[in-house]
Amino acid sequence: MSDTAATTIPGRRYSDRQTVLEEDPRLWRRTWLLVASTDHVAHPGDVIEARYGLAPTLVVRGADGRLRGFENQCPHQGAPLCLGTGEAWSEIKCNNHQWTWDLAGRLQAVDFGAPVTPGQEIPLRPLVVETWGPLVFAHFDAGAPPVTEAIADLAATVEAAGIDPAGLRCRSLVQVLTGGNWKSLVDGTTAIGPIPDLGPRQLPNLAVRADGATGTVTIVRARPYVSVDRAMFDVLVLEPRPAGEAPGDHRPLDVNLKKDDEVPAEAGVDPELIAFARAQVGAVPPSEDRVLGPGDPPELAALHAWLDEKLAG
Repeated sequence: MSDTAATTIPGRRYSDRQTVLEEDPRLWRRTWLLVASTDHVAHPGDVIEARYGLAPTLVVRGADGRLRGFENQCPHQGAPLCLGTGEAWSEIKCNNHQWTWDLAGRLQAVDFGAPVTPGQEIPLRPLVVETWGPLVFAHFDAGAPPVTEAIADLAATVEAAGIDPAGLRCRSLVQVLTGGNWKSLVDGTTAIGPIPDLGPRQLPNLAVRADGATGTVTIVRARPYVSVDRAMFDVLVLEPRPAGEAPGDHRPLDVNLKKDDEVPAEAGVDPELIAFARAQVGAVPPSEDRVLGPGDPPELAALHAWLDEKLAG
């Protein structure tokens, strides 16, 4: 995949609205998706969502302590069931018409609390959920391979720094809505301004930096928005869990940055990452195909060779 001379990047991959529809079934619904951290859903009733273009995910911890994932979309008329995060949920309820499910995804009530009639038992669409260290992943395919197979590069980067993922907690999750296509946030094709060191990539949309001296891990997550020219740039900061602290004793700092918001110092996020994300608001998509050569970054060729394979399926 690192043979840049053999890779051509289609310009339409960054600008054609049709790519959003192509990537949804072939990419995001066939890939392990990083949703959040276990610290976000440590207690029964904790819930969090993450949207990947047209593929919305939701993860909740049930009263039985089990993590479950669902498509974050009401089966009735398609409205989202969760926006952001939630705590102490006893049920999952759509705000549009009050259809309600228990935390295991079983339908409990329909229009404005009306009882469920026989034959009307419409469950939420389940997702496969697995964890690695403090990270929670979801997959739309019940037959998906183990998440450890999909995040081998991420795991190798963390472990090469001498960091035990089991000893980490999530310090913060900072999210920025920016311009450009999600791919450019990790491959720099249409980047405006200097590109910070994102660290080794975990295809398709993650980059990871692991600091063995401090034991911290910074993960950049690029997510497609619902249009081809908008994207989410997220930064998760993981840090060593203090001795004696149990999972659930700590709540991560969650920040959705608006245009002029400053990054809280306590988030521990590299300011260069946020500056880079914000600079992409005016990114102009390429108008022509690009043939990569030996001087282009190997990460660029790897991503698009991977996309060639997935999008052809």
